[in-house]
Amino acid sequence: MGAAVGALRRFSHHTTEILEAFDRAAGMRETGADYRQIAEAEKLFVDFSSGPFKELYEALSKLRRSQARALYEEGMTMAQLGRLLGVTRQRIAVLLGNKTSKSPD
Repeated sequence: MGAAVGALRRFSHHTTEILEAFDRAAGMRETGADYRQIAEAEKLFVDFSSGPFKELYEALSKLRRSQARALYEEGMTMAQLGRLLGVTRQRIAVLLGNKTSKSPD
């Protein structure tokens, strides 16, 4: 969970930077700047394939898999997990890494 929290904090800072850039761009547009001028002055595109967003996505995916695994090992069925997470039982099997056999105690 710590990795997800750290990634979320870093992404929060990144989100603030993006919002500030959009605010500046809106101000430029209101004063008559064209889109080319804005594009040259502000980096407005969020890069979803790298950087803070990718880090957050990967950390939350890992957390989700860990939580699904823990709940499954505590006796929840894949169908119950699917209803809880709003996905199919087949998606739960993927989240669990197709390791659906419980170890004997």
